Amino acid sequence: QSPSNGDDYRGLLVDGFDGPPALLASYNPVWYQEFFEKYGFEKQFDRLGFWFDLDEIPEKLIRGVEIAKKRYKFTVRSVDLDNLESEILAIKHITDKSTPEEWPDMISPSLEEVRAEVKKLIPIAVPELVQIAEAEDGEPIGLAVTLPDYNQVIKRM
Repeated sequence: QSPSNGDDYRGLLVDGFDGPPALLASYNPVWYQEFFEKYGFEKQFDRLGFWFDLDEIPEKLIRGVEIAKKRYKFTVRSVDLDNLESEILAIKHITDKSTPEEWPDMISPSLEEVRAEVKKLIPIAVPELVQIAEAEDGEPIGLAVTLPDYNQVIKRM
């Protein structure tokens, strides 16, 4: 087990202290890592987060994505909130397929857990920023959930 921020988003921030906290991610003092290591905790895996300014995406990256989509025959689309149950099933399929078998402690969430998480995110999600990748045959193969930096609004309140 690992530290939790109270909503079961487990993990320990070990890099990126120069920026503000990210929404739905752990944020802790720098000294936590040394403290937990001192008491025998070990890292299980890395969880990465990225900051992007959508107005400054390099053209090279955009071209690379288009090349990959053609080469590997997949498409990317925004989530369709009008077909929420279908999207929940797609997300469940993606999480089932992407949960590594070699990590026995990591289990794929149940359908009800996926439903609950999706329903929690709906009020803050922007559909155009939630992307589902699909193989040529329509099988859902990837998911990216991007949230706006609501901290910019919250810190002004």
